[in-house]
Amino acid sequence: TIITPNAANIEKFSYTPEQRTAARQKWGVEGKVVCGYLGAFVPWHAIDQFVYRMADHLATAPHLRLLLVGDGATYGEVEAFVKQRGLEHQVLLTGRVAHDEVPGLLAAMDMAILPSAGDYTSPVKLFEFMACGIAPIAPDFSPIQEVVSEGQTGWMFKAGDLDAAVRSVLTFSQDSVALTRVGQAARAYVSEHRQW
Repeated sequence: TIITPNAANIEKFSYTPEQRTAARQKWGVEGKVVCGYLGAFVPWHAIDQFVYRMADHLATAPHLRLLLVGDGATYGEVEAFVKQRGLEHQVLLTGRVAHDEVPGLLAAMDMAILPSAGDYTSPVKLFEFMACGIAPIAPDFSPIQEVVSEGQTGWMFKAGDLDAAVRSVLTFSQDSVALTRVGQAARAYVSEHRQW
């Protein structure tokens, strides 16, 4: 049996500085640090629980924006929570988008959060973030440990500890040098080892 982690086509996940500027202007995040999520709003991805835990910290992190791309079972609850808390300027919810819009959204991001994943799965979105040069923060499940080198191509937190995920996002959102360095290393890793 041969088991291989997932991969990404680097050509599909590349963008120019001009495209990045345009994407950031479109979403009104110029001069901000953007933490992105791309995927389904379903309980096992825990993006809802991540948002609920992050909410109390956003007032003390005015530089930070969450750009959450996708739709699903928990989307309505998250949207209602964001509105109720008056966080629409910091938590940007795109809803479902066409596949060809995804690279433009990725272009706006500086870092990415995977709040949870299966303990045996190799999330394609992780490779797409890395291919784009976006530094990922992900749970330390074994398949992710095979791909993410701690502090080099991304950062990990103990799976299930979403408070630790929140702390990581807040910490690294204040270190643009590290975000750039790790993002570039992540892209180089995918380019060299994880292309389809």
